[in-house]
Amino acid sequence: MDEMIAYDILVQVAGLEEEWLELDEASGRPSLAPEQELAARQEIQDEVARLIALLPANVGSLLQRLRSRGGRSVVRLADVACGECGSRLPTQLKSSVERGRRLVRCTGCFRYLVRPSWS
Repeated sequence: MDEMIAYDILVQVAGLEEEWLELDEASGRPSLAPEQELAARQEIQDEVARLIALLPANVGSLLQRLRSRGGRSVVRLADVACGECGSRLPTQLKSSVERGRRLVRCTGCFRYLVRPSWS
């Protein structure tokens, strides 16, 4: 699989994981009925599983391991640092993430990094 295609899939996974976190923040609020929340979570899980199945086996298995620990497996770059653990990236890696031409993992938390959503 071409790394640019895999990167695009990771961007989609990052968006879905962000939706999951938004559900966590909204959980218990009257604006979302429990059955709606469960349905939304199941839909997110199903779509993430579908996307992971499209990735090369080594990438997919790492994403599964990261997800099993809780939290996100793909995070957005926050300026020059990992959006999860805050580890700073060398300029060359930051450029690679922003261009979306290769898969880059954080050296601190090992999550995959993608460009900020505004890019």
